[in-house]
Amino acid sequence: LASFLTAFYVFRAFSRRRERLSLQKEGLQEKLNILSDRKSQEQKNLTGLREKISRYNSLKVIIEELNQNLSLEFVADKLLDIASSLVAGSKGTCLLYLVDNQTQKLLLFKTKKEDNQLIIKAKEALNFAKTQGKNRIGVLLQKLECP
Repeated sequence: LASFLTAFYVFRAFSRRRERLSLQKEGLQEKLNILSDRKSQEQKNLTGLREKISRYNSLKVIIEELNQNLSLEFVADKLLDIASSLVAGSKGTCLLYLVDNQTQKLLLFKTKKEDNQLIIKAKEALNFAKTQGKNRIGVLLQKLECP
């Protein structure tokens, strides 16, 4: 009987210890999952910060290039080069319009064309000038696909 009670006591103690270890394991696994999620989020944040730093470095280079010469022709050429390379990968056509102070219309000032035989007939941006020229809203550059 004493050996049975001892065996029962040892078994019960072992069972309780196994239960505590199981609970500790679950707690540790939960903490590990939380840390893993935090690490994943931190890596995403780090990637985002690296992308921002890269964009700011690109802007710094652009500003340095534009500060070399502030003549309208030079700045327009640089802006066309930069815009066409960033937006369309230097393919297609990029148009630069400037506001005519007297008529408040946007007039075509410079173009950068992939196809030199392409002829641009519209020298004035009609509807565009009404909204952008009067409101002085920033212009969004985008790649347009034409059929």
